[in-house]
Amino acid sequence: MPKSPPTTPALVRTFLAAQNDPLEFATLFDDIPGVECFVKDTKGHRVQVSNGIWKRLGLSCAADMIGKRDHDLFPPHIADQYIRSDQEVLSTGQPQIGLIEIWINEQGTFEWFIINKYPVRGKDGSIIGIMGTLRESQSLQKSLAPHSPLGKVADRIRTHFHEPSSVASLSRIAGLSERQLRRRFQQEFGIGIHAFLLKARIHAAADRLVRRDSSIADIALEVGFCDQSAFTRAFRERMGLTPREYRIRYKASANKVL
Repeated sequence: MPKSPPTTPALVRTFLAAQNDPLEFATLFDDIPGVECFVKDTKGHRVQVSNGIWKRLGLSCAADMIGKRDHDLFPPHIADQYIRSDQEVLSTGQPQIGLIEIWINEQGTFEWFIINKYPVRGKDGSIIGIMGTLRESQSLQKSLAPHSPLGKVADRIRTHFHEPSSVASLSRIAGLSERQLRRRFQQEFGIGIHAFLLKARIHAAADRLVRRDSSIADIALEVGFCDQSAFTRAFRERMGLTPREYRIRYKASANKVL
């Protein structure tokens, strides 16, 4: 009589126990253009990265990043953004999907990335770290046909985030109904249209606050907010500081060389 196949949990445990390196999955991302992955422990130390990450930082190998935390690698105003979303995953145990954060593109300059972060659990079920993926927003847009409905919408938001953009106007650009556009945009980008637009404006404003001497009111209007009050509320909700507090804390370190 043939043996019964192992139960699913037993099969998984046996397979994982036999692995030489349980983090070897990171190499899967080495051959996916525009997509990288990372793993950190609960204190923010990197324990695994795909090849593209250390190459973007100009390092010689992955080992140069192991044990490093965000403040070891990035200017404080950038590092603190990464840490905030990391802490959200660690404290809630829930993934953070479709984050828009500034990261380093293949040319070595900062660009928008779409980031997913997930908790990593130990054998006892406790959270022992986070793992995540980085995906260049422009690479994702290029993976769509340049004249496809979503390609047109993504390009419009990326280049005109400072202008009013209603779902109705974007749906006309796409040639889709508003309902179709909302659903397909969420499926492709992992984030809603308004959330994508708002985060793009906030990140653009954060960069201007630390790199320019323009007034906060002028920056608010420049990135697409109707007034300084609305800008301050949205900025504080997402960045944890008011625009003025953010400028005071980070302006001196904004030109730190990576």
